[in-house]
Amino acid sequence: MALYFSIQKKQLVAIIVVAALLLAVIFAGGIVIGANTGWLKLGADSLLARKDSIALPAGGTAGGSTTFGPAPMSRVVDSTVAGTMMAGIDISHFDGVIKWSAVRRAGIVWAYAKATEGTEDIDPQFDFNWTAMAEAGVIRGAYHFFDPAIDATAQAEHFLSIVQLDSGDLPPMLDLETTGGMSNAELVSGVTAWLATVQKATGRRPVIYVDPSFWNEHMAAGFGGYPVWVADWEVKSPHLPNGWSRWTFWQYSDKGSVSGIKGNVDLDWFNGTFADLKTFIGWSGGSAALAAALPPAPAVAPPVAAAPVATPPAAPTAAAPVQTPPSTDMPTADSAQGTGTAPSAK
Repeated sequence: MALYFSIQKKQLVAIIVVAALLLAVIFAGGIVIGANTGWLKLGADSLLARKDSIALPAGGTAGGSTTFGPAPMSRVVDSTVAGTMMAGIDISHFDGVIKWSAVRRAGIVWAYAKATEGTEDIDPQFDFNWTAMAEAGVIRGAYHFFDPAIDATAQAEHFLSIVQLDSGDLPPMLDLETTGGMSNAELVSGVTAWLATVQKATGRRPVIYVDPSFWNEHMAAGFGGYPVWVADWEVKSPHLPNGWSRWTFWQYSDKGSVSGIKGNVDLDWFNGTFADLKTFIGWSGGSAALAAALPPAPAVAPPVAAAPVATPPAAPTAAAPVQTPPSTDMPTADSAQGTGTAPSAK
């Protein structure tokens, strides 16, 4: 009897060993099949998307329910504020060759690409970025880096010669970061001339990108009819430059991480929902109907910090600002007075 049980025990051990080997073979085969069919890669991509997803602005806190879009956020935010702002980026050739399809999957709804600087420079990646953004379903915009020491009208004409806007594109943006050694009055006159020239040629109301402290030191409050893009990092909500009661865009970090882009990238918010963004395109002189035909925006969670009302700024009663040099009197809604460094849109 003892011998019989001994044999049975050995047989049982052998069966367990064989079963374990079979399971190991099946598991290994599944990995190979998965690698070939793509499901294993999909899982890896999801992990990478979680690791490389958009970082929230400094000061945000976790809480509430978990809300994830197509590309999971690296931090959990309150689901009650998800979708109230639209994630975007601003880029230039310094960001290298961008995989825009990956950027879109990461939850980026809109983006601005540098087009020109001064009267001669053209961003070497602009043509590629401009086409690829549209192909990926990213709502696109183009910007000009302003050099105050060069004739502003000539700079506007240079920008217009390179950028061909479609009606569903975002309005042109003027990147104002330096005085170029010019006086405040000369700076204001140049900015006024660039904005007026571009608005007249495109029928679109340009956006002004600026650091609030730079603006308050060198410019004036008479430009409030233009949408403002505030460059203000590491704060819970942006400080408004003089002359505006709400912000339209906010660059909240220059050290973001987004799938499809190597290295750090500037991170931005549009102050409103996807529907508000389409409305803004129409308000600025574009076609909200064309923008509406774009793919639906992914559900990307915004910062926890509360944002101002997301409706577009009220249009000024007059048309474009005049191009004549401003007087020393109090500026009106169509003229302004008002040089330094600011956070860069590249």
